Amino acid sequence: MEYNKNYTTIILGGGISGLATAFTLSKQNKNFLLISENIGGRVQNEKGVNYGAYFATHQYKNLKPFLKFKKEIKKTDIEFHREGKAYKMFSIQFAKVFLQYVKFVWLMIQFRSKYNTFKKKCETLGQERAMKENSYLFSLYHEKASDWIQKNGIQKLVDEFASEPIYALTFTAPSEMNAFFFLQWSSEIFLNRVFEFDIDWNLLQKNFHNNIVLDTVKEIKQNPMGYEIITKTGSYTCTHLISALPFWISDTLLNLKRKHILTNAYMHHIKGTLRPEWKHKRINLFSTGSQSFAIVEQTDGTFLLYSRHKTINIDNFFENYTIIAEKLWEPAFANPNTLFSFDINKNLTVIGDVNIPGMEDSFISGIYAANKAIKNSNL
Repeated sequence: MEYNKNYTTIILGGGISGLATAFTLSKQNKNFLLISENIGGRVQNEKGVNYGAYFATHQYKNLKPFLKFKKEIKKTDIEFHREGKAYKMFSIQFAKVFLQYVKFVWLMIQFRSKYNTFKKKCETLGQERAMKENSYLFSLYHEKASDWIQKNGIQKLVDEFASEPIYALTFTAPSEMNAFFFLQWSSEIFLNRVFEFDIDWNLLQKNFHNNIVLDTVKEIKQNPMGYEIITKTGSYTCTHLISALPFWISDTLLNLKRKHILTNAYMHHIKGTLRPEWKHKRINLFSTGSQSFAIVEQTDGTFLLYSRHKTINIDNFFENYTIIAEKLWEPAFANPNTLFSFDINKNLTVIGDVNIPGMEDSFISGIYAANKAIKNSNL
């Protein structure tokens, strides 16, 4: 297919945030092009499994129309492993911290109310401005999760029942994150039903599939009219540029001097037989500091082993096994510690999960970028 070379808006990156931008622009019949190496970005369904993002909830209001919810991940599916002990969610050990759990639920409900309002404002204000307008969330973003946990008297509960799922989902210990990040993910998994899922990429891009070119961006140049994007196969120009590439690629191409705390993660998709100590539940979660984050059994009887180390001793978990696939995320994402503005200038917007990791927040960042481009093009 022949593509024009000049566009009002060009979007770089076909992950969640880039596709959300394109979807929003297409609803307004705006002139744009999306350039990406693939569709889906890091959320790739391979061999029937979403390797890059594992769960979704019905709270994903913007993304929900494109999700197909599959098997529910129940709390009773989980076995926790900490300091040589194995225990389940609803147990005598849980009864000992039940009052802390009740308090934690109340704190999460408070957070979620503010967070939901914040997400709606992010569609027009962007994350940085919306956060600064909410003193409660802004304070949490700049408070250590460990300090917040201790201040609220829920340390034992977090140590025994919250730190493991947070560690597995974010590849980060609560002691290494801010209080906002901790509450964001805690409220997702403790206040909602959680499901494995598929994304209907065809439905998401149905109205703009002709606006997509699969290519690799090699260089970005600024010119008096806007920007020139040089790819492997050609070049394109635009007035408004929206980079929804992974943040480290955006930083390099646009020479942005942003500093990040990077989090790496590694995944092995395995067919094999678990050792007896790991067979009690469908999901095994490990305490912070362990070499592994989680082992999750799939519906086809295979397993996903997530770890913090590239070289993990799989023999510790399996009696016999075959590796079906491996994924190395270096980095997986940035551990939020600095609130970055998406607005580099009037015509350059850099979006994604750099401030707040998660599919729904990434989608909302795309809505914001599209709304900004629409507003500027109407001036």
